[in-house]
Amino acid sequence: MKAFRFPLDAVLRIRSLEERIAREKLIVAQRDLRRAQSRYAELDAALTGLCLPTAPTRMSTIHWMSEQAGRLSEEVRVIRELVASTASALDEASRSWHHARKRVGTLERLHSEGLARWKDAAARHEVAELDDLASVRHGLIGVRA
Repeated sequence: MKAFRFPLDAVLRIRSLEERIAREKLIVAQRDLRRAQSRYAELDAALTGLCLPTAPTRMSTIHWMSEQAGRLSEEVRVIRELVASTASALDEASRSWHHARKRVGTLERLHSEGLARWKDAAARHEVAELDDLASVRHGLIGVRA
């Protein structure tokens, strides 16, 4: 199997974009769920608030209330299904974002470790050069004396 070498910065940039997209999908799923839940609460309250009058009424009013109750109960059923589907979409978006965040976290950790190794190597190289300069300077002073 051929081993590919990609610059870590490029992979990190791509994974960060994937994580941002997953986060935006999660935010949209949360918003959709809140909207569906509030619509469900409104319809359920309207259906619960719909009651038959206690005073004498006409038959057409009773038929209208019955039809209205049927329409509201159908809307409540549809919205209940919508709430369930948006809740499952939210769960999926949450899992997707969590996995994307974990991948980005790993790459960020590798990037910071690589940067720390590079800084350490640069510092060691600088110290070695300063030692060489000091040795050369000391050697030149010893030759003049």
